[in-house]
Amino acid sequence: MTVEATDKTYLADPLDDRRWSRWIPYVAALLATALFVFDTLSPMQFAIAVLYVVVIMMIASTCGRREVIVAAIACVVLTVTSYVVVHGFHFEDSAWVRSMMSLSAIAITTVLALRNLSTVKVAQERARLLDLSHDAIFVHDLSGNITYWNRGAEQLYGWSSDEAAGQQPRELIRTVFPMSHEAIIAEIHQTGRWEGELIQTTRDGRRLTVSSRWALQRDDQDRPLAILETNTDVTEQKRADAELRRSERRYRNIFDAAGVSIWEQDYSGIKKAIDALRRDGVLDARGYLEQRPDEIARLKALVRTMDVNDATVELFGAKDRSELLGPISTVVGADGDAGFVEVIDALFRGETTTSSEAVLHTLAGDNISVLFNMRLASEPEVMNSVLISMTDITERHRFQEALDRANSELAHAARVATLGELTASIAHEVNQPLAAIVTNGEACVRWLSRQEPDLGEIRANLDRIIANGNRAAEVIARLRAMAKKTDPRYEPLSLNEVAEQAAALVDRELGIHGAQLTVDLANPSPEITGDRVQLQQVVLNLLLNAAQAMNGQPRDTRLIALRTIDGQDGPMIEVSDTGPGLPPEIASRIFEPFFTTKANGMGMGLSICRSIAAAHGGELTTVEKSEPGSTFRLILRNRQ
Repeated sequence: MTVEATDKTYLADPLDDRRWSRWIPYVAALLATALFVFDTLSPMQFAIAVLYVVVIMMIASTCGRREVIVAAIACVVLTVTSYVVVHGFHFEDSAWVRSMMSLSAIAITTVLALRNLSTVKVAQERARLLDLSHDAIFVHDLSGNITYWNRGAEQLYGWSSDEAAGQQPRELIRTVFPMSHEAIIAEIHQTGRWEGELIQTTRDGRRLTVSSRWALQRDDQDRPLAILETNTDVTEQKRADAELRRSERRYRNIFDAAGVSIWEQDYSGIKKAIDALRRDGVLDARGYLEQRPDEIARLKALVRTMDVNDATVELFGAKDRSELLGPISTVVGADGDAGFVEVIDALFRGETTTSSEAVLHTLAGDNISVLFNMRLASEPEVMNSVLISMTDITERHRFQEALDRANSELAHAARVATLGELTASIAHEVNQPLAAIVTNGEACVRWLSRQEPDLGEIRANLDRIIANGNRAAEVIARLRAMAKKTDPRYEPLSLNEVAEQAAALVDRELGIHGAQLTVDLANPSPEITGDRVQLQQVVLNLLLNAAQAMNGQPRDTRLIALRTIDGQDGPMIEVSDTGPGLPPEIASRIFEPFFTTKANGMGMGLSICRSIAAAHGGELTTVEKSEPGSTFRLILRNRQ
């Protein structure tokens, strides 16, 4: 907005004091009365009524339009009244001319006063509008003296308009220019405006950075008159911008210097695709995508890599970052679909973070295993800057596979050692059906030797031979499974069946130790997913330990309880005995490798059992109990 140049300054005039201005209308009234009396009674023959223009000017200087009109009418009435009193209704040439001159002067002065009031009112309205601005706005003439100073300038700099009047702004607010003041003045005279940033100082000494805009004001003859300066305080904005730049530099340093692979990716296309799936009524994104490989490929094409750090370039064997930018299919092949589906499912469910493992491939074509963590932007709707960190766990997987092989071999060795301890029981389990087969075979021979063979008895004995043969075969099959060295095979199992088969293998051994076994099975049997042989190894080990722990006690007190339970924490097997129990110093170390209380033990049995439990997503613990003895609990949490 431009403030029009007028003869009236927009700053408060020290002489224009309200204490005096309120008396001016009264003075004007007295002057009008005095002029009327003088004009009426004075014998002087000249146009005294012309002086009524002074009255109108006095009223116009302090009052509004209506008061000026009233004053003008009053002056006309006084002029006419004086003429009639003195001259009557006779129109003498000289007196009539003087009266008309006076009335014309009053009329002209009134018109000019009203026009001036209109101009001043417009200027005041504009000045009031400038006062509403939060920006600091002031006007200085070509000599640099301030002629207008709005409220925004008062609030920003601390000086009132009276204090700023006539001051040089360069000196008042100690302006530091980005170039010479002379060059700025030259530019504004040439182009009519100038913009830039200035450093200024407030009354209390604060230094400000302002965005300054200067405009040159001209009069009706296009002559330079004054300069309007509008200043916006950008100190905090500049500070915030500087802090943002520092933050961006810190982010970039962290981004580039991080030892893990970091990706910045655009998931805005995925957001639209997810919204479309919801509109189509899809409730399970994972199930939907697993049945549609083509849809997975389409969604992968919507994700674009915007930036990567140096660790990523090195990890994926790229020459520079540009080789990894663009579609993620560069590194995410079919092997990585499972991890990508995990991400889509997490986004579909509204999660802001997700982590999973995935198999990616380098630019050279080598597969690598990574653990990635994904965090969405702070505003879920804005998904064009998603950060994903990846940690190379390829070696960890190799070590884990080697460890699993070692554990499997160790578990196999423990099973073989256990079978060695069960040699007598195994021989009995096999010899019993074999002896029955021999006995039944001999009986068949005798029945056949008769003159009239009893075919019914022969058939019955043959059935018993077959049954005992199958029984021996089952025993041998279980023994082969226990002794065979194979990788774990996870399949649906009945927990009751696992417990019963393990108990059958050690039933005779428990009898040798004088232990009485009771089996309490849950109904219905809990269903689990696991490796049958490994789980039977755990139960078998716990049962043998329980029997051995009660050696030396009276035989009628050697009791073992085997239970299957469908508990809140998951399916579980408990083995309890009535032995001496576990002292605290032993209970705290019972699962440590190579810790044993047996004279000839290796101390690996329970440690292996706990590893087997962990591999099945569960745990093997001891249970505190008030009665004598000890209880071991195997919890399996991965139900089917």
